[in-house]
Amino acid sequence: MASNLILESLSIYFVIFSLASLAGIISERSGVINVGIDGMMVVGALTYAIVGSKLYKVESSNIMQIVPIIVASIVAGLFALLHAFASIKLKADQIVSGTAINLFAQGLAMFLTTSRGWTESNGTLITAGYSIISFSGANNVFTIYLLISFLVTGISGIYFSFTRTGNRHIAVGENPNAVSAVGINVYKYRYLAVIVSGMIAGISGACFVIIKNNGNFFGTVNGFGFIALAIMIVGQWKIRFTVIASFIFSLFFTIGERIFYLTNDQWIKDNSNIFNILPFLLSLITMVTISKYSKPPKSIGQPYDESKR
Repeated sequence: MASNLILESLSIYFVIFSLASLAGIISERSGVINVGIDGMMVVGALTYAIVGSKLYKVESSNIMQIVPIIVASIVAGLFALLHAFASIKLKADQIVSGTAINLFAQGLAMFLTTSRGWTESNGTLITAGYSIISFSGANNVFTIYLLISFLVTGISGIYFSFTRTGNRHIAVGENPNAVSAVGINVYKYRYLAVIVSGMIAGISGACFVIIKNNGNFFGTVNGFGFIALAIMIVGQWKIRFTVIASFIFSLFFTIGERIFYLTNDQWIKDNSNIFNILPFLLSLITMVTISKYSKPPKSIGQPYDESKR
């Protein structure tokens, strides 16, 4: 029983973190810093909650939850256009733009989840009825959401490693002036990268609602988008390392959440809430240790100026 709960938590955190950190990689590999991942996750979660709650009243088949997940992805991608426009077209500070995205998304979500007509009496926006789709029976370890994260990660790995477009994507983040000199449209790559980044973040936000909050949305994704950025940095903007880092961070969070089941020590059981600090403390230590070895894309955060080509 305890082992099942631990594996279940590990699976939940891995899905959310792997997708969100991958969203960061796709944007930042093109040279656009995206600290707005958390806000894009919030928009995805909010969209899933609204569309899912309405759709369930019409079609209660569990597999139909795929529809609000897709809608959440599209809406979050469109929302990411705000960051793309400010960062690429207006050449605004990308960190400021991403922070504004986070604040706007959080404010919108909190407003809707506390507004009469949108929420239940306890101030929660609920995606009624839909349950977790699991391939492992009652144990929610190997779920359709884990499969989605594997597929998205695998496709992204193939894209960056084995396709000409993926290599150009990376080159845009390393030396956009040289890439532009051979006729490649830097703006197009950066816009598409930010939009796709938002779409994947939206899927991560939808998964947060489904598998972490049991279908409930409280107006936040608990800051998991910021943890995903830390994971991306630990993974050095490389997918294979980021997957490993996602697993390690997921393990940190699982230990903090399930430590009650990992020991018979009465003091630990009586003070189990203290150990919720563990994943954040370990995450901070990991970040401090790894940060001095970081090698981000060379042109990250630098607005592209075609006139300087």
